[in-house]
Amino acid sequence: MTDELFQCRCVLCHDYGDRDEADRVDLAIIENVQQHGWHVVMVPEDEIGPGFAYTIGLAHTHRGPELAMFGLDIHAMHRMLNRLGEKSAAGTVLADGQKHPDVVDGHQVALKQADLCWYRTFFGRAIGFYRRPPFPVLQVSWPDVEGRFHWEEQVEESRKGIGSRSLRCGCHRVRTLSGSGRPNSDLEPASQRQSNTIVGSYWSKIILRSSSNPARP
Repeated sequence: MTDELFQCRCVLCHDYGDRDEADRVDLAIIENVQQHGWHVVMVPEDEIGPGFAYTIGLAHTHRGPELAMFGLDIHAMHRMLNRLGEKSAAGTVLADGQKHPDVVDGHQVALKQADLCWYRTFFGRAIGFYRRPPFPVLQVSWPDVEGRFHWEEQVEESRKGIGSRSLRCGCHRVRTLSGSGRPNSDLEPASQRQSNTIVGSYWSKIILRSSSNPARP
């Protein structure tokens, strides 16, 4: 990503005159971005839906996309986002459509562009930091035990007449786990309730939470 494509308007680049109103979390985000280059927000699973995690600061510090993951243990997602963040910091250009085999042992993850319509639902703290969309966000999508991603199965089903579904905005069917054996521990869903579904392989079930719901920090 170049400066021509992204002009940072974050609270570190511009004085909006409201730093005294920042809460403890906002101040921690600012401190981590200043000291480490980015911060990872971790939102645990709750009654609304599965947990998720996303970065704040990669676009400011490295002019790279922010990264988001859904549906796994939040600490596992934290580790994986940091590994990708380190690649961005080292000069790797992260982009839509890429697959990375060196984020989780024995598996690869895929990067997909997040649609702007979901920013306020999921990335409230990032909006507070950057003050306005659009800032770039890539979803880090993970496969099932057979190495298949959600959209790859959609392609198969479309050939059977089921039809394709949007990968950008809208609702997506939740795919059940199949195949023998267990996934890598970092790829195990965060709860037994989730163990029968791939809720994070794209927006999947989590996308059913409409933007009319209060945004989670």
